[in-house]
Amino acid sequence: MTHLDDNVTMYLGSTRPALKLKAIYRSPQSHPFNSPNAAMSSSASSSPPVDTDEVIFELPDAIRLYRSGRVARLRPDELVPPSLDQPTGVQSKDVTINPTTGLSVRLYLPPFSAPIPKKLPVLISIHGGGFCLVRASSSIYHGYVNSITAKAGILAVSVDYRLAPENPLPAAYDDCWEALNAGMGFRRLRSLAV
Repeated sequence: MTHLDDNVTMYLGSTRPALKLKAIYRSPQSHPFNSPNAAMSSSASSSPPVDTDEVIFELPDAIRLYRSGRVARLRPDELVPPSLDQPTGVQSKDVTINPTTGLSVRLYLPPFSAPIPKKLPVLISIHGGGFCLVRASSSIYHGYVNSITAKAGILAVSVDYRLAPENPLPAAYDDCWEALNAGMGFRRLRSLAV
């Protein structure tokens, strides 16, 4: 892998992946997710062709970013659809919070043999993955939140935030904050989960 400049080399030794991804680019025009025509318009005739399949950033065994803007996530991620979990009795459902950004949450309703109480404690789960790997619907998180929901008898809300680098930070932070604010009205979300 080649280094683009000293800025990239400095961050490749960092232990903070989110900073690495954000620090690669110095200007919006050089970001690979912007229009290729915008970056090439002034210098297309004077510079040699660019290899769009060149790896410009790699977090070993996790993620690869190509000059073309393509992102390859290297860890397999099994996604689980919302459903009734037979072993725990927990029912899950995906709910869109913001259709413009695509922000959604997965609601988990605990099993009840009697009518559901009007007020349940709420757990908001923000999954791991360095803001660039896995989803709220990943099997590892889905199973974990099912288990917590059943054992604690709570309403769990797992935030499916936008992933970097396609959506650079602070997009994931904004999504988590928006989901938390939406959590203030969870009576409405509770009715959607049933």
